[in-house]
Parts: sequence; C-alpha cells; structure tokens
Amino acid sequence: MRKILFVGALMASLLFLTVGRPSSASAEVMPAEFVNGGVLILGEYAVGTAWFIDRSSIRIEQEGPPEYILSFQTFPARYDKETGEITRVFEGQWAQCKFNVDEDKMFLFHEVLNSWIYIDPIGIAGETPLDTCGEMAWYIIYKKPFYGGRKWRDGNGQLRWSNYGEELYRRIDRSY
Repeated sequence: MRKILFVGALMASLLFLTVGRPSSASAEVMPAEFVNGGVLILGEYAVGTAWFIDRSSIRIEQEGPPEYILSFQTFPARYDKETGEITRVFEGQWAQCKFNVDEDKMFLFHEVLNSWIYIDPIGIAGETPLDTCGEMAWYIIYKKPFYGGRKWRDGNGQLRWSNYGEELYRRIDRSY
C-alpha cells in the first residue's frame, strides 16, 4: 500500500511540475534588447522579426509648438524565436513622426499615401512597428513619454492605459 501511495505521489509531483510550462517548440523568446552597443534599441518584435530604432539617427525636423516632427532610422532584423539571438539585421529604413502637443496626437508619415496617419495611443498594439519607434524617438529626444504613462479614452469613453508601458522607457534608459 505504501508503495502504491509513493508511486501515486511521485506521479502527481511530476504532473504539477509540467503543467503550465510552455513547450520549447511554442515558446517565443524576446530578441536582444540592444544591438551595436546599445545604439540600436528594440522597439517591437513578432514572429521572428524585430524592429530596432537607431537612437543616433533621430533628427528634429520641426520643433515648435504645437507641432514637432522627428525623423529616425529603423532596422528590421531576423531573430531565432527559441534563443532570441539576432541572426540578421537588414538595411535601415527612414521614418517620420509628427507630434501635436496641443491635441496630444501622434502621426506617422505614410510614403505610399503621401500623408500623415494618426497613431491611436490605445488602438491595436503593434499595428506597425513604427508606432512604437515614434514613441521611442520622442522619449529619446525629450526625456519624457508622449503617449505612455497615462490613461486615454477609447471609442466607448472608457479610460485605458496606452500601448506603451514602462518597460519600453526602461529599455531606452538602459541603452546608455
């Protein structure tokens, strides 16, 4: 009887140790936060592709209330989803974001449409990786979040936190 209880207890222990653990095949590991000595800072990542902003490339194109325009370079990169190791960094791409401080609105310039596209602070996170890089560019230049750190009203009037959490700003601060 003791042997049966011991085996049962052992099997239950093994079951508890494996429940809730993701399998190595399905778990995606975050890519490196920094590349090139902290000059390239991770903005977004998904499905084996990561986007980095080059903090040394950020330029102030227009600075004057109420509108500010920042340009910056981003680098998409391929990474191993199981180890997080960067396997390839692709050629850089330039982007521009416009910030209206009176209206608390951020816009991304869309080259194909040749127009500014509004970036919602509480919309679907990750609609484009440049959304996050625009927020990062503002923080790097002005040392404060634009959308992050406060709640915004959604389409139903409910207050919700922005898409940009404190980890994003800590990552930038750690890059220096």
